[in-house]
Amino acid sequence: LTSADHCTWKGVTCHNDAITTLSLAMQGLSQHMTMFPLTLLEHAYFEDNNICGNYTVVEDTAVGDRNPLKVLSLSNNKLRNVVGMEYFPNLINLILHGNYFLGEFKITDETFPAESLKSLDLSSNNLSLVSGLEKLTSLELLNLSENFLAGNFIIAKSLSKLKGLYLSRNKLTGLE
Repeated sequence: LTSADHCTWKGVTCHNDAITTLSLAMQGLSQHMTMFPLTLLEHAYFEDNNICGNYTVVEDTAVGDRNPLKVLSLSNNKLRNVVGMEYFPNLINLILHGNYFLGEFKITDETFPAESLKSLDLSSNNLSLVSGLEKLTSLELLNLSENFLAGNFIIAKSLSKLKGLYLSRNKLTGLE
């Protein structure tokens, strides 16, 4: 985004000529997507496009742990994986509803902003397992509805801040 008038572009919100919000919902975005963190970007909305495959974040060493992104919505695309979420240490809300995630969704210290994430929406995918939830100690809202989770769902004791848990339309038999 190099144009001097980028703040007048559709879907772009700025503060002091720096992009703070990208709202690119229903814009026909497609193919593999790589995002380079923008210095002051706090909100990014890419829902209802045709973004396929992996969503990859490329490390921006100039921004590092100061990256201010708080909300990232990639709902209703065709994603199969997200890579590089650790480069968003201030991420609060991650919305991945309605994608093509299949099987196990792994949350690790190396791939997720464990300390900051308060809301995670993985609903309407094809998940049979979500591992590593215990690492998300700040999590307040978890939506795993409309997947293929089966058996007992075990809530980790480390999720003591959890206020909302959505598990409907799965094949669960119990909650521990």
